[in-house]
Amino acid sequence: KIAGTATREIAGVHDLGGGAARAFGPEHRQLRVVVDEQLAIARAGMNLRTGPLLRVVHVDAGPDRLGRLLLVAHHMVVDAVSWRIILDDLVQAYEGAPLPRYGRPFLAWATDREDRQPEPVHLTPAPLAVLDPVRDTAATAVHHTIELGEQATHALLTTIPAAHRATPDAGLLTALARAVARWRDTDPHLLVALESHGRTDEVAQTVGWFTAISTARVRPDAGGVKLVKEELRRDLDATPQLAWNYLGRFTPAPQIEAAWQVPPDADPLGSGAGDMPLPYPLMINALERDGRLGIRFTWPAALFTEVMIAELGGHFQAELEALAVDPAALTGGLTPSDVPLVDIDQAGIEDLERRYRIADLLPRTVEQDAMIRQTEIFTVQAAFTLRGDLDVPALQVAAEQLLRRHPHLAAAFPADRRVQVIPADPRPDFRVIDTTNVAQALIEDQDDLLRPETGPMVRITVLRTGAADSVLVIGTHHAVGDGWSAPRMLDELFALYAGRPLPEPVPLRRYLEWFHADRATDREFWRAEVAELPPGDYLTAGRPYRTGKTDPVLFTVDADVVGNLTRAAAGRGLTANTVLQGAWANVLARHSGRDEVCFGTSVSGRQAEVDGIEELLGLVRGNVPVRVRLTGDTAADLAELQTRQQTQPHPVELSTEDLFDSLLVFENYPVDPARIREPAPGLTIIGARFRERTPYPVSLFVVPENGGWSGILHYQGGMFTVDEAQTFADELQAALRNLIGELS
Repeated sequence: KIAGTATREIAGVHDLGGGAARAFGPEHRQLRVVVDEQLAIARAGMNLRTGPLLRVVHVDAGPDRLGRLLLVAHHMVVDAVSWRIILDDLVQAYEGAPLPRYGRPFLAWATDREDRQPEPVHLTPAPLAVLDPVRDTAATAVHHTIELGEQATHALLTTIPAAHRATPDAGLLTALARAVARWRDTDPHLLVALESHGRTDEVAQTVGWFTAISTARVRPDAGGVKLVKEELRRDLDATPQLAWNYLGRFTPAPQIEAAWQVPPDADPLGSGAGDMPLPYPLMINALERDGRLGIRFTWPAALFTEVMIAELGGHFQAELEALAVDPAALTGGLTPSDVPLVDIDQAGIEDLERRYRIADLLPRTVEQDAMIRQTEIFTVQAAFTLRGDLDVPALQVAAEQLLRRHPHLAAAFPADRRVQVIPADPRPDFRVIDTTNVAQALIEDQDDLLRPETGPMVRITVLRTGAADSVLVIGTHHAVGDGWSAPRMLDELFALYAGRPLPEPVPLRRYLEWFHADRATDREFWRAEVAELPPGDYLTAGRPYRTGKTDPVLFTVDADVVGNLTRAAAGRGLTANTVLQGAWANVLARHSGRDEVCFGTSVSGRQAEVDGIEELLGLVRGNVPVRVRLTGDTAADLAELQTRQQTQPHPVELSTEDLFDSLLVFENYPVDPARIREPAPGLTIIGARFRERTPYPVSLFVVPENGGWSGILHYQGGMFTVDEAQTFADELQAALRNLIGELS
């Protein structure tokens, strides 16, 4: 220790302090004897203070037989994974090949490492036995082994871990706790020193001792493997009763000697120095070899008799074999650690599992909650008239593949829990309808609402008219998709239909992990942004809220107007979106008589911090308030608005209720027109029709098209007449023309 800090000196390269020995003779036992003798000598000469901590001895077996290369290292500098790396490097060096440098250096890893602090607990179970460090050394160690058959091994190491999304430790320790309880006639409650390799990807190829040891409580009780899996995530500040280490799968034992291979008589678990004190009264190591699970018990001879440990081994084997055929263990299921973004306990998860086949549980946003409550409004219908020979069975297969790539499109939204259930077997609602009245079929399709309670949230319908053309109808609930996703969904569907390659899908969980991170600064910004805003009745003027289906008001802004406006705006450093918002703010000010107004807009949540976000299909946007102050200096007002929006953070969970009564969206998504027009070989889209509603009294969507803008103004029929809606559209166009002069 230096100044109270534990240190490790990294010495330079020097003599390994190894040697050579000869072991001539035909007897295999003679070679083994010499190897054991040399092992003892190498160990005896190893000094932790002076080093070296790696010794190499070559045992020459004569001209007619392969010799042995004995590697001896202190556990301070190697773990089990290190031996594979050392052997690979040794072989390459012997053959004259250059040695690659890979993996982060151990010293850099150790310097940056932050030790995880154990969780303080008050647990003092009776020890299995009391160790004497002088008496109970490795030289007194006794071993007992058990072995399971191939079928039980497969269930314990493959089936049950996969069903529980856990390591084999969860199931194996469940059986061990039950076995110890039978052995000692106590409750199944153990404190176990749990050893793991402790490596991350950056040090996967680095030599060193990365082994992590934690203390876990194992108490399966009625919870079985699920409860043990959750308990293993905790590192407790308590004294363990025994040690457990599952070492993984080992290559089959060789039958004959081969160069640079572990010899047939080698112990896969290695060996320790004779005078080293044993750290635990009972140590259990498990590994799989030749398709069978082998378990070795090690203990100081003074603490237990072989009969006692054999009895424990018998109980353990019986519990393992029972677990391997237990239907509950083989079925498994989720636990709270599998769904860290959702606040739910095990009982809640199992309640959902009785209703759904679940792959994942994800949180819902405030916006999704509002959409689910008004499904009749938030179902978007896109109908595409296709010319060409559409292979309907192939399209159905493509639709199924689409949802397997993006299973959240088939999510269910239970009414009694604020989660979205991602199904294990996502399938679209796929329909084929023969009709001669396409218009009526589209109305019926839209009236047949998607069902959030059960999912899926996507429906694909093919309308066959008997002619050469067919109509593809994609119905999507807004809770699982946004405007950015819509063209990509169509593109992916036909890419799968045509067999075109696609990039790896981006899981929704990746975005939600970022979205639900601690963003206190973002929340503070939005609270300040809406502070002291008056009621948002700029157009409604106290009219009671009512919904009502209507045909939208369509309008166009001519290309010459857009061109002049864009040039005037550019001269002031303003974007087209900003001047559109300024024009709509003037409409709201005229109707409300206020010089400060607020309306909503949709902003993308596709932030660069989320890897692959551009390819994610899903609801990755939010509606935020746009607060506009009108002082009479149009250019300055719009510049202030644009600056504020350019620096605003991503939307947070913010209730926009009563802040505004209109929504303005400038849709400028990157779309390849040629790909949309000809989505697959032999197919051409010759017509498209979209039906979309919002809950707002007035919603305005503007899309760039052929140099001009196309506008769609939706309104609630229970609140406005068509003439009033047309007036809003006309006033917007007039305001846009006025801005040309004001900004020039």
